[in-house]
Amino acid sequence: LCGVLSQGPQCVSYVVQWPCSVSRPCGVFVRIAHTLLITMAASADQIAECFAIFDKDNDGKVHMDDIGNALRSLGKNPTQNELKAIREEVGVKEFDLNTFKSVYRKAIKTPAEQEKEMLDAFKALDKDGNGMIQEAELRQLLLNLGDALTQPEVEELMKEVQVNNEGLINYDNFVDMIVNGYPV
Repeated sequence: LCGVLSQGPQCVSYVVQWPCSVSRPCGVFVRIAHTLLITMAASADQIAECFAIFDKDNDGKVHMDDIGNALRSLGKNPTQNELKAIREEVGVKEFDLNTFKSVYRKAIKTPAEQEKEMLDAFKALDKDGNGMIQEAELRQLLLNLGDALTQPEVEELMKEVQVNNEGLINYDNFVDMIVNGYPV
């Protein structure tokens, strides 16, 4: 479990990305992030405060590996493809505050904005129209589609998923867990 705590005059946010591994960036399934925001968009002060938290050695630079976590701490939820595009566009190993502000302004969805897309995707797979998906089918989706997860990441995530006695998962509850948080 890893996280970032930021508290500003209008915003208190705690971002949890889970599970974490050394071999790849933190996060699972469309880069799960749980953010509690009082305001919808971060102010310039909040962006600067976030940047300062990630600027561990106070040199005015943050390593590009931290861009995803920094954006998530401000309520954005970039996918791995979006992060790759940002890294390629910026083209440096470290970024400054002005670059971070520019990246923050990009059209990156929040977890709540992704909720409808996730529900629509599950509904398209729901042949019976009962709001349920087989556990095995969900595992396959997580391992093979979008920002695919590793087997250990899927196992960690599935520990938190409620499976009924028929091996079915209510996908509304699953998406709610992903978007709005999950037990810590």
